Amino acid sequence: MRSLGAHEVIDYHSQRFDELLRDYDLVLDSIGGPDQLAAFRVLRPGGLVVTIAGLPSSAFARSFGLPWYLRAGLRWKERKTVAAARAAAARWEYLFMAPSGAQLAELGELVVAGALRPVIDRTFPLAQTSDALAYVATGRAVGKVVIDVA
Repeated sequence: MRSLGAHEVIDYHSQRFDELLRDYDLVLDSIGGPDQLAAFRVLRPGGLVVTIAGLPSSAFARSFGLPWYLRAGLRWKERKTVAAARAAAARWEYLFMAPSGAQLAELGELVVAGALRPVIDRTFPLAQTSDALAYVATGRAVGKVVIDVA
């Protein structure tokens, strides 16, 4: 992780990030649950947690035009997150991930230019796709697992 530019490296097997880190402006949450709530403890006042995990926020649902009863259900589900944000004097937002060819093309240009360096754990031939999926399911991949279709 340090070779990718990380200033702090935490072994999540033996260390808790919310006990070691403080005064961050932004936390990107891809796990959700208790880790999302712990993320508020590392923020400075006014900081932001952005999550892609779990259910969308009621604010996202409103902006997406979802019906009132779905928004009400989401408000109920997000109550702990709202309380954690309020206690930390911080904000949180749900980021909806959608496929975008234009964004993928831009990322490809960044890779070609050397500004973005993807970490590839293993490459499997197309005929071994089931092996690749089984490997991903182990949770041990460090970086991306690639299926070579050439």
